[in-house]
Amino acid sequence: MKISVFKKCLCLELETGGKILGWLGIISGILMILFGSIVLITVSLMSCKELREILQDDDFHDLLSEVSITECQIFKPFLIFASIFVLVYNIISIIINILLLLGIKKRDPGKIIPAVIIQGFATFTIVFRGIASISREGIFCAVLFGSIAYFIFMILYSLYVKIRNDCAPRYENQIIQICKS
Repeated sequence: MKISVFKKCLCLELETGGKILGWLGIISGILMILFGSIVLITVSLMSCKELREILQDDDFHDLLSEVSITECQIFKPFLIFASIFVLVYNIISIIINILLLLGIKKRDPGKIIPAVIIQGFATFTIVFRGIASISREGIFCAVLFGSIAYFIFMILYSLYVKIRNDCAPRYENQIIQICKS
């Protein structure tokens, strides 16, 4: 089965759209690392009593109104683990977006593949999670955000195919011409 590909990213060239997506991914990854670091440091330095007081003032009041100090001692390491997970995830995301930008610059389709795979996985996850919620809002969000994620996936996949086809060895006059770096 052959997937049809885009020739342009909206009104931009695919390479330009890929660069925009790469830079947006790097910027958002850096911002999320800063946010995750602040949460990690804050949660690490707080006592369970302080954490409980803050969470009771927020939207978690109903959930945590009966939380004991022992349960808080279980909840706090979970928040620390979640913060570390966010940091690691965003570091990997930044690396993948740097590879995307390098793949575009050096016309190397192999460096674009990680971004295509991750975006394909994200698209599937968004749609599956929304449909699994079995609510109107969940399905609406699945359609809306799934469509956006699929559009981004198609841009990255189309970019990969374009660079792969442009860089494929060509045999002209018995001389192999390979894509320029």
